[in-house]
Amino acid sequence: MTSARWKPGPELVCERGAEITHDVYDRIAPGIYLAYCRAARVYWDPQFKRWTCLLRWDALNEGGMRVLGRVAQWLSFGKAKNRDSNKPHASRRASYWREWNRANGAPPSRADRLSPSVFTKRMATVEVRDVNNPSPYSVVALIVSYETPAPPSHVVMQSHSQGRRSRKHGWNEV
Repeated sequence: MTSARWKPGPELVCERGAEITHDVYDRIAPGIYLAYCRAARVYWDPQFKRWTCLLRWDALNEGGMRVLGRVAQWLSFGKAKNRDSNKPHASRRASYWREWNRANGAPPSRADRLSPSVFTKRMATVEVRDVNNPSPYSVVALIVSYETPAPPSHVVMQSHSQGRRSRKHGWNEV
């Protein structure tokens, strides 16, 4: 008697279809809100081929005590200098550059690296609008004003004991 070999067939993995996730963006009424920036993340956007900063805002009610919705804002770094740009570079025409200067309260010193942390843990008055999309959601269109001061940046101490370099001779003056 020959034994028939059992061949495994397709198995039912789960009752429902495959779980597909998506980014959830809240929708609130367009208008001016007090908001708290809870997160900032810089990433490469392959669709637009540029570096982008994503700010996550909590839009608050008039009393500033209740979150009405979590709203996103994207700040562009501008076009990449080259295709294989592996480091973010904010051009002076980019929205990131302009908004970073406003958030910081001054242009960067030579040593600054334009950290996105200048946006986080800050209150601001923002303008919220809807994105015209088959599945509409709200975004921060404009930061009207910052309600809290910029965080203290690192202080670069300059030595005054070494003198200055003379333009004429290239030597340090005392």
